[in-house]
Amino acid sequence: MRRVPVVKFVTRLQEMAWGPSKSAHAPSIRRAVAEDAPRALAVMREGAAWESLRAVFEDLGWTRVFAGTPAAAIARHSEDPFPVILYDRDLTGCEWRLVVPLFAKLSPPPSVILLSAKADRNLWDEVVRCGGCDVLRVPVDRDAVARAVRAACSLWRNQQNLRQPITPLRTA
Repeated sequence: MRRVPVVKFVTRLQEMAWGPSKSAHAPSIRRAVAEDAPRALAVMREGAAWESLRAVFEDLGWTRVFAGTPAAAIARHSEDPFPVILYDRDLTGCEWRLVVPLFAKLSPPPSVILLSAKADRNLWDEVVRCGGCDVLRVPVDRDAVARAVRAACSLWRNQQNLRQPITPLRTA
């Protein structure tokens, strides 16, 4: 059996989905999807929280991608920027106080939501000081996820609009 390197395999899948032009239409389609439905990148390990978050996103018909490490999330975000990154506080080997500010400095900066078993006002204050925008309690509640992700996407869109150059008005 012939082994195909992962990069070639993924490239072939992309060509099958987007055509041989190396996904020429993908950016416009991604922009259209981002306008209509929230997209999020979840940084977490597989488990009960992963399953419940996957089920919520599928139920809402939203796009979500999972990454197992912050490095994988940064690589994925650099390929295709996500408006929202959901980060699991209990991800082993990764202190959230270091990772959240790192995500907040990505270009374009996503809205970062911390997933935590403990969610109180003090944690929310600390997350916001680190550059995040919200905290969600794990196991996740469908309505809380919907509300937080919609708000984070709205915040992200507003930030993107502020970054666009302002066209001066023409005066006679």
